[in-house]
Amino acid sequence: MSARVPLRSALAIVSAAYEEAMREHGLLPDTITVISAMAARHLETLEAEDRSEDRGARPPDGGT
Repeated sequence: MSARVPLRSALAIVSAAYEEAMREHGLLPDTITVISAMAARHLETLEAEDRSEDRGARPPDGGT
């Protein structure tokens, strides 16, 4: 049986797992916060680039 999880939910689950692993490893809470914020910013940049590429891949004026 496989569960389908929306991408945003999957990202939240993975982020929480990584944050917990960083805590277990002994990273300071402020360091974890900074790393998590940086990762979120990088994901936003990648998503924006992906959306931009999607728009650029379409033929102009709906043509083929």
